[in-house]
Amino acid sequence: HRDLHSFPTRRSSDLNAGALEVFEEVQGRTFLEAFAARDLSSSAESEQAENPARDGEARADWLRTLYPALRRSAALARPPLGAEAIRAQLHDVHALAYFEANDSLYAIAVRAGTPRIVRCGPSLRELRRLIDALLAAPDDRAAADALGDALLPEEALPPAGEPLVVLPTALLARVPFAGLRHRGRYLVERHVLSEVPSLNVLAALRAQRPTATGTAVV
Repeated sequence: HRDLHSFPTRRSSDLNAGALEVFEEVQGRTFLEAFAARDLSSSAESEQAENPARDGEARADWLRTLYPALRRSAALARPPLGAEAIRAQLHDVHALAYFEANDSLYAIAVRAGTPRIVRCGPSLRELRRLIDALLAAPDDRAAADALGDALLPEEALPPAGEPLVVLPTALLARVPFAGLRHRGRYLVERHVLSEVPSLNVLAALRAQRPTATGTAVV
C-alpha cells in the first residue's frame, strides 16, 4: 500500500527492481502451489468430489514424497535473488520474465542486470486465441507473426545474435517460443533460446560446475 502511494516520487529504476524482486518471490510460491493443485490421477476429479478428506491426505503424502528432492535442489536452497544479486550474478544475461495483471500481460526485460517493465499488447483473452491459432497450425507464418508481435515487444528484445532467456507464465507454457516470428524471421534464427522458471533457478544452474563426462547427447 505504501509503495502504491509513492509511485509518483520513486524513480522508475527502483520500481522496476522492486517488481523483479516480487516476481522472483511469487515464482517460487507458484511452483509449489502448482504441485499442490495438480491432479494426482486421471480419476482425481471424481475422487475429490466423493471424498475431499481422502484427496487432501493423498496430496499431503505426495508432497511429503516430493519434499526431500526439493530440499536438495540448488535452486530452492537459496533465498530469492534481490536486485543487487541479479546485477552481480546475471549481468551478462538478457531475459524476458512474463507476468499477468489486470487482464494484461507484461514482460520484465532484464539486461545487464537492470530490469524494465514492458506491456505486451493484447488482452489475455486475445492472447489465448493467438496461442490456440498457432498451435492449431504451427507452420502458419501469419499466426507466428501475430503471436510474435504480441509477446515480443521491440524494446524488450536484445540485438539479433545475443542469447535470450525466457521465463513464461502458466498461460505461455504451451507457446513454442522458437517458432514465433519477429521482423520476418523466426525467433530461433535471431537468438539462442533458453527457458527457466525463475532467475533464481538460472543463477543456481550457472553456479553449478558441470560434473558429467563422456560423449555429449544432443
